[in-house]
Amino acid sequence: MNRTRWLVAVVILALTTVAGAFASPRGTPEVDPAHGKLSFGLRSNSMTSCQSDDGVALTTYRMVWKGEVGDGDSRIHDYNLTGAARLTGQITVNTKTGDGWGAFKLAVNGSRGVTYDGVANVVTRFASPDTEVRGFVDAAIKVNNVATGYHFVANFEMLMRSATRTMVGVFGNPAGAFASTDGAVETTEQTC
Repeated sequence: MNRTRWLVAVVILALTTVAGAFASPRGTPEVDPAHGKLSFGLRSNSMTSCQSDDGVALTTYRMVWKGEVGDGDSRIHDYNLTGAARLTGQITVNTKTGDGWGAFKLAVNGSRGVTYDGVANVVTRFASPDTEVRGFVDAAIKVNNVATGYHFVANFEMLMRSATRTMVGVFGNPAGAFASTDGAVETTEQTC
């Protein structure tokens, strides 16, 4: 009898804990608009070439970019998004078509202890002599290294300029404001 009561109590406790984890809110919902500019200079670049499984030549570029994120209007949301930024990651390009994909880690140090970092996945298209970059970033916002529960979530468009080794762009602006083409790829997400 005691064993049955103990088992029933454990099951009820487990179900209550699981239900509470799914039912309890993690905070007050909030969605605020954001828009601004991105500006980077290339700090390092290395490349490796290989072939795809169907024999197409590919090149992976591993890059580090430093620059800044400029908040278009910090009054419309809770945290100022302006800050010194670093993008570290890679892009793998089909050298026949110029299409590519990549992933970068974005880290931004702003004012008053505001920082945010996360992953930016991108698709690219070589449009001689430059490369168009479109992507999506999700970066957790912290203040003095303490999580706020807020995220910077944005789609963005950038142009990688080969002549000046710079990359500039926008986030949160009306569709097509930057005039880059849509990009889409099918990929195994493997690099050279």
